[in-house]
Amino acid sequence: MCESLIEFERYLPRHGFALDLACGAGGNAIWLAERGLDVLAIDVSDVALAQIRKVRERLRIETQVADLATYPFDCEAADLIVVSRFLERGLCARIAAALAPGGLLLYQTFVGAYQGHGPRRADYRLASGELPALFAELDVVEYLEDPEAGPLSGYATLLARARSDD
Repeated sequence: MCESLIEFERYLPRHGFALDLACGAGGNAIWLAERGLDVLAIDVSDVALAQIRKVRERLRIETQVADLATYPFDCEAADLIVVSRFLERGLCARIAAALAPGGLLLYQTFVGAYQGHGPRRADYRLASGELPALFAELDVVEYLEDPEAGPLSGYATLLARARSDD
């Protein structure tokens, strides 16, 4: 599960629709559904999604096998989008557009030089300060970057809100 869910729990909705993108085995999706959200968990791996299917009968979770690069995000549909340990810079505008007005994005991924965990390739790691710039159309609620030490070591975490229509 994404450590930032706990860190930012006070901001997160307890009802509505959430997307868990590149969800893997579904720890985030399960946690969100247990809080009361309807969750769509998307991953390219059906094997990963099989873990979620074991518990979805008691929780409001749907799963979908899809490549996010070609996934047709619904505009202004999600009250919350969670992305953890995944980076595809070309998707950022589409992810932001999928948020409902006032919806939240919680994005946590690797930052800085490789230091023993996460991807080795630099193009799958953020530069310092890059994550808020990738989502400039959203209002930053919280931003943490800890490339070297602490419980979120090696991660940048953005909690941002889509602007409301008012």
